[in-house]
Amino acid sequence: MTNSTLRRLNRILGDRLGYAPSQYGVKPRYAWKWAPELLFPVPLERRPVRSAGGIWTFEMEYALVNQLDEPRWVVALWREPPSPSEWRSKHSDDLPYPGNGTYYLTSWMVKERAEPDEEITNFIAAKIIAHNGKTRSELIDEINSLGAAKEKAIDTLTDDLIAESMPDYGYHIPGKKSSDTSFGGGTAFGV
Repeated sequence: MTNSTLRRLNRILGDRLGYAPSQYGVKPRYAWKWAPELLFPVPLERRPVRSAGGIWTFEMEYALVNQLDEPRWVVALWREPPSPSEWRSKHSDDLPYPGNGTYYLTSWMVKERAEPDEEITNFIAAKIIAHNGKTRSELIDEINSLGAAKEKAIDTLTDDLIAESMPDYGYHIPGKKSSDTSFGGGTAFGV
């Protein structure tokens, strides 16, 4: 994909889904990114460190690893960086501070060796808009209601198929004259 195409597609996402605050530069909140370039801090090991007061503590050692190793285009979500002190408390000085924020992988991606285009970009933007602003519980309720609607449709279809293959004759049995049981003449007790 050319840089001009990537800028155009990311401009579409930015115009439809918004941009990061201006102090971080012109960055769309959602942007197409090449997956192997998205990095994430991962703890490697704890190492003992002696403080200035002579107290031994453990500090985590971190490394930046790929969020997704697959070579494909993904839509990533920009996140504002934490404060520098919060970053140092979590990640020590092994990792450079992400002063302009970080893009994180979302579930929106294209197949390997495929490239996004305007149609895909607009489709994804519409889906994100449809779900934006909903809480996790609202999304779960929506998914459950879709599942319930699907189950109801399956039940209705099953009932229709059974009704077609097994006609309803009411309470009487076909071939009988009435719904009463007869014992072959006379009275019920053979008197």
